[in-house]
Amino acid sequence: MGRSELRTFEREARELFLSFANRHGLAFEEDREAPVELALIFPAQPGLRQNVILGLQNGDELNFGVDQFWSAMFPYPEKFMEFNRILDAWMEGDARILIYRWCRGMELQLRSDERWQTAYRANGFPFRGPVIRIVHNRDEEADPRP
Repeated sequence: MGRSELRTFEREARELFLSFANRHGLAFEEDREAPVELALIFPAQPGLRQNVILGLQNGDELNFGVDQFWSAMFPYPEKFMEFNRILDAWMEGDARILIYRWCRGMELQLRSDERWQTAYRANGFPFRGPVIRIVHNRDEEADPRP
């Protein structure tokens, strides 16, 4: 099957991203120059500590980008609900990204029952070394949870 014959989920991804923006009252800009089918940039704003990029590439890969982290979750039909849950968890302070010393490994984790569970791994190998930084969307003064 050639590239032109592949199913694209651009319309569905756009609806997913716009629904996220509406639920959380977020402003965004579409990056029409990005080398993907769809890229929305959510700049830092009230409720969002740093820029977040949401994208769709290769017809069915959902992308969540923040700081150095970039995910490629696919195929769309199997991953869109999990992706949506990740977005809401990010906004609610129940998601974080661990950045490891070795191999630039990263993990996206979601809080569940007061425990962190890995939802996605990016870069690196299983041997990641110590965590050197944690990226999250919490106001640490208002929400001191670890």
